[in-house]
Amino acid sequence: MSSFSRSNNLPISYVVFFALTFLGTLTGLSAQPILDAEAQLPLSRVILYTSGVAYFEHSGTISGDASLRFQFSTNQINDVLKSLVLRDLDGGSIETVNYPSQDPIERALGGFLIDLSGNPSLRIMLEQLKGFELQINAPELITGKVLSLEERTVPGRPNEQNYNETFVNLLTNSGFRSIPISEISTIRAVDAKVNVELERALEVLRSKGDKELKTVIVKFFGKGSRRILISYLAEAPLWKASYRLDLSELAKTGPKAQAFLQAWAIVENTSDSDWKSVKLSLISGNPISFTQDLYTPQYVARPQIEISRGPTVRPQRYDQGIASRTAPAASRSSGYASPESALMAGEAAKEYPGLDAFDERANLADTGVQSQANAKAAGELFSFVIKNAVDVPRRSSAMLAFHVGSIDAEKVSIYNQSVLAGSPLNAVRLRNSTGVKLPPGPVTIFDGGMYGGDALLDTLGTKQVRLISYAVNGELKVIPELSSGQSITKFSINRGVLSVQRNYDYTSNYRLDNSSSEPSTLIIEHPKTSGRSLIDIKAQEETASHYRFELTIKGLEAKDYLVKERQVVSETIALLRSTGTSYLHYTSNAAMQQSIKDALAQAAKLRQNLDDKQSTIATLRRQRTALEADQTRYRNNLTAAGNNSVQGKQYLERLSESEKSIDNLDKQVIAEEQLLQSANKSYENFLSTLTL
Repeated sequence: MSSFSRSNNLPISYVVFFALTFLGTLTGLSAQPILDAEAQLPLSRVILYTSGVAYFEHSGTISGDASLRFQFSTNQINDVLKSLVLRDLDGGSIETVNYPSQDPIERALGGFLIDLSGNPSLRIMLEQLKGFELQINAPELITGKVLSLEERTVPGRPNEQNYNETFVNLLTNSGFRSIPISEISTIRAVDAKVNVELERALEVLRSKGDKELKTVIVKFFGKGSRRILISYLAEAPLWKASYRLDLSELAKTGPKAQAFLQAWAIVENTSDSDWKSVKLSLISGNPISFTQDLYTPQYVARPQIEISRGPTVRPQRYDQGIASRTAPAASRSSGYASPESALMAGEAAKEYPGLDAFDERANLADTGVQSQANAKAAGELFSFVIKNAVDVPRRSSAMLAFHVGSIDAEKVSIYNQSVLAGSPLNAVRLRNSTGVKLPPGPVTIFDGGMYGGDALLDTLGTKQVRLISYAVNGELKVIPELSSGQSITKFSINRGVLSVQRNYDYTSNYRLDNSSSEPSTLIIEHPKTSGRSLIDIKAQEETASHYRFELTIKGLEAKDYLVKERQVVSETIALLRSTGTSYLHYTSNAAMQQSIKDALAQAAKLRQNLDDKQSTIATLRRQRTALEADQTRYRNNLTAAGNNSVQGKQYLERLSESEKSIDNLDKQVIAEEQLLQSANKSYENFLSTLTL
C-alpha cells in the first residue's frame, strides 16, 4: 500500500481531482454574448498627473443594447470603482455595472454545500456528504448513501507495523457496506445539486488564482447607433519633466538676458494595451489622491442578542414631519476643472499663444526640436495638451517636448558655507517668462556649446523667480571669519526687580577674492539663528532658513563683506529675594544711570542693617545656649555635692547668677527682634515701591 493511500490530508490537487469526478457530464450555464470593449470603445484620451494616477477615456459607437467587457488589474480595480464615469450621449440608458466579487475565499467557500476552504482531506469532504447518494469505484462500482466514517487499525504488510485506515460506511440496496478510502479510485455524486454546488466552489477557487485581471461588464440599453464615453482614474506612473538650458546667449547679450530652454516630458505606458492615436495631456500640480478598498466586501461583527420577551407594544402612528429650514449652500467655484471638461484639447479652456519665433541661434535653439504641447491653466493646476495624437506601445515609454523657447535668465554665484566652505557655486537666476507653469525636474546646463553641469528645478510658476546651481566657481574664493562680543546696554528697576539688558553681537566677515578679470554677481546665503536680528545691514531676500545678500565683485577685486547680528538677552534679579549685595558689582558699569546706582546703594545699606540685626540676635542666642549648658553642669554637680555642702552652696549661687544672665539675654533678644522687624519692614517698603 502506498503512503498516499494511508493519508487523509490529501493535497488540494487531489481534492480538485475528486471534485471533478463528481461533476460527470454537467454542462455549463449559457450567457448572452459580451462585446470586447477594447475593440468597440478604443482608448482615445489619457491625462497623466504627478500624483500617481492617470485619467483614461474610451470612446466609440454602439448599436442597440450592448454589454461591454473591460479588464483591469487587481491593483487598479479600487480606483476604477471610485472614479468610473459612464455616458451614453445619444439618448440611451446605463444600468448595472457587474464585476467579480472579492469576498474572502474562506468565507465564500464556507457558504457552499461542500466547503473546500482550508485544503480539506477526502475524509472531511465525505463527512460533508452524509446522506447523499454516491457512486464509488473501489474497484467494483458501488452505489449508496453515506452514513458515517470511522478509523480502524489495519494489519500492515509483512515486516511492517499496523496503521490506521479510514472507512466510509454506505447504505446500499443490498445493505451496509464499509469501504476503505485507500481502495477508492473514483467518486461520483448521483444528486445533481452536489455537482452544481461543487462547480460553484471550484469557480471560486479558480478566481482566487486569477490575481492579474478582473473583468468589469457595463450594460447599455438603447436603439440605433449611439456615441459612448467611458472614463476612469487608475494607478499609473507619474510623468516626469527634464530640462535642457542653454546659457550661450548670455555671453553675447550680458549676464541679464534670455537663455534657451527645452522642456521634455517622460511618459510611460506600463499597461498591457497599446496607446494608438491617443490624445495625451500632462497635468502639472498635485491634486489629492488616495486609495480605498471598495472591491473587497467588508463585514461587521454583530453581537447576538437574546429574543426579548417584554410586554407587547401596539404599532404607533406618527404625524408627517416638516423639514427644517436651512440656508442654501453658497455656490462657489472649486478651482478645479474636471478631466472630462477643462482638459480636453479644443474645448472651451483658453489656450496660451505660442511664443514668437526666435532669431536663429547656435546650440540648442537650432536643433529642430519644437514644442509638441499647448499649455492651458486648469484651476490651480496647469496642463500641457499634446497637439498631435500619440502612439506609445504597451510596456514602453516616450519623451515629448512640451515647451521650447526662451526664458529670462541671469548668471550669478551662490555661496553657502554649509554647502561648500571655500567657494561659491555657479548658478542661474531664472524668471519664468515662458507663460507656462514648469513642473519640477532635473536641468542639464549647456554653456558655450559644452556641458556645464546639472541642476534641480522646483515647481516654477509663471513670473516666479528661482535660483538653480550647477557647478563650482573656482575663480571666486570665500573665507568666512566669525567674531562675537557682549555688552550691557540698559538697566531698570521695577518694584524691586532689577533688569539687566545684554547685547550679544556676532560679526561674520566674508573675505572675497575674485581671480577672474570679469565682474561677478555673488549671492551670500547667511544662516538664520533663532533670537538674532540683523543690524546695520538689510538682506535682499529671505528664506525660511537663510538671509540672502547680493553684491557685485569687480574683476580681480578682493574685499570684505560684513554681516552683523545681535541677540538681546534680559536678566532679572529680585532684590528682595537676594541674600547678599552681589548686585552692587553692576554699579561700576558705565551704562547704569546714577539714580539706579544710588538706589542700589541705599538698598544695600538697608540690607546690611538687616543682616547686622540678624547677626546680633544670632550671637545673643548662642550666648543663652552656652548659659543653659552651664546650668545643666551646675545642677549635676549640685546633686553630687549636696545642698548643704560648701561646694553645693557655690553651685546654688552660680545657678542663680546664670538665671539672671539668661533673663537679661532674653530681654535683649526681644528688643533686637523688634529692631529686626522694623529694619525688614523698611527694606521691603523701599524695594517694593522702587521703580526707576
